[in-house]
Amino acid sequence: MPTASTLLAEELFASGDPGFLAALYDVQVPRGTEQVKGWGGKPYDLPTRFARKPQKAHPLGIFAKRWLEDPRPWARDQLRQYIADGCDRPGHRTLVKRLYKGVEDRGDQELLALFVVSFDRLRRMRVRTRKVYDWSTRRVVESQRIEDFKPRTPGVLHFSQRTRNYLQARVARHVRMLGTHDPAAYRRTVLEALCRYEDKDFPAGHALPRMRSLVSLLFAHSDVFFRVGRRIDLASGKTLADLAPAPHHAAAWKVASAELFDALLRARSLFVRRQLVRWLERDFVAELGTLDVSRVRGLLLSPHADLQLFGGRLLESAPGVENLLLEEWLSLLQLDNAEVLPLIVQKMSASVTPARASLEQCVALARHEAHAPAMLGAEWAETKTITTKVELEAALPIVDAGVREARERGLAWITPAVVRDELGLDAHMRELLDARHADVRARAFALLTETPRFRDSIVLWAALAESPHADARTFLLSLLARRRTALEGTQLGDRSLHHLWATTILEVNRGSRAKQRALTQLGERLESQPQQADVLMPLLAFALRSVRETERRGALSALVRAAMRQPEVRDAITRHAPEIHIQGVHPAPSSSHGAS
Repeated sequence: MPTASTLLAEELFASGDPGFLAALYDVQVPRGTEQVKGWGGKPYDLPTRFARKPQKAHPLGIFAKRWLEDPRPWARDQLRQYIADGCDRPGHRTLVKRLYKGVEDRGDQELLALFVVSFDRLRRMRVRTRKVYDWSTRRVVESQRIEDFKPRTPGVLHFSQRTRNYLQARVARHVRMLGTHDPAAYRRTVLEALCRYEDKDFPAGHALPRMRSLVSLLFAHSDVFFRVGRRIDLASGKTLADLAPAPHHAAAWKVASAELFDALLRARSLFVRRQLVRWLERDFVAELGTLDVSRVRGLLLSPHADLQLFGGRLLESAPGVENLLLEEWLSLLQLDNAEVLPLIVQKMSASVTPARASLEQCVALARHEAHAPAMLGAEWAETKTITTKVELEAALPIVDAGVREARERGLAWITPAVVRDELGLDAHMRELLDARHADVRARAFALLTETPRFRDSIVLWAALAESPHADARTFLLSLLARRRTALEGTQLGDRSLHHLWATTILEVNRGSRAKQRALTQLGERLESQPQQADVLMPLLAFALRSVRETERRGALSALVRAAMRQPEVRDAITRHAPEIHIQGVHPAPSSSHGAS
């Protein structure tokens, strides 16, 4: 009798409910049993594996015919999903067998290809490690071997190992027989099956011989394998690296270059894709040489790195490359594949002239993360002439290029335009001073020193004072040290100077000459403007408490000089650093002693 779950699944099937498959998977028809008597007359249930009569009235077996004859597209889609699931649900043996026989009788090539893959997946494998003690060497020797295993669910039946082998051989034989009377159908079925394999189907190289359907359809005449009865293994002296496609009905494959190429784009498994590429490169060299560039571009845009590399090799001889639009070339350069990008750049530089690219496109290409595209962008940018401020602003981002060689070429190209009086502005120079790369900032410091109108710019001085980069602050401090009059004038505001000194002194991770310059300039500012003592003293007090002796000495020296000359500074010392006593200037409340 049908179980309640079977009736539920049939009802959901009739109504087209999305929960049909989930309910069907939960159906587990129990195995037949008969009651026998054991020792002492105690009865117990003995499983009956070969009860023929219950099999004919199996509830899932009866449902199989109804499922196959249902004309709804939804029912066929559910059938495809069920077969692709693996056909190894507990208690579903009868349903799987009757579905497969129905597919055979109807000659349904699509479902037949799904059964090829699913029956190969029935052979589940695992690696077993065995330890054996070798008495001759007195060592424990480990050996690994791959073996079949099948899941076990109490109370229900799975396919036996013998049945799994039989199903693999039967579906492969049926597909092979298609080639005798319908070669086109045979090719479609084989290629559709190859496209359905996934990387997880090949957990290890030793698993391949257990996939009897795949071996039979793709490597039937290969000398890498040898067959003894039901056993398939590697031939002596051969490895899996020697494998090359050698299918049945070789004559049927002589006109299959287009079909193989389409299957290559749809294949999900790296192993299958590699075999198809080897097949194409071995038997269809002439066809690959005349492959249209649009199809090669499809390989390059594939998400699989191996197909991108194959497309890069074909791009060199693909006809119609010169007709590709610049935007199509630029889209190819967005690939994240370090092996393919140089091939694309080489062909692009030979097929595209720099005049076809705008200034913005050249700069964007120069900022590419990969070396080859970035160098091509820098080369093209050098062919452009900057004549307006708008063009200069569009070209400035080239100094942020990630590839050092491209950045250096771009900086050398843009520097003459920046220093030209009629083009370069303070804002343009500030872009260089604030660049994220130290080599660009170093070049900008040199330009600032060499160019009078930039050297005297209040905007650029303020930008250096507010810079987050330590080298920029160090450069400004050295510049201020050389031009002391700038401290006495109004070129740089007090707020900017205070920020500069604070960020330099508070940089506790390292010591530098910049800190000594900052402390010297703080002391000079205290002498010249003692009214700012309350603002500047906290910075000197921080330096006085530094763990570095050179900083403490520099702060103390600046403080003593200012205190000797300005009484207001002495009062500030009392408020902000009461532990500091300067003999003869600021007597201690209890006793007099040297500066500490």
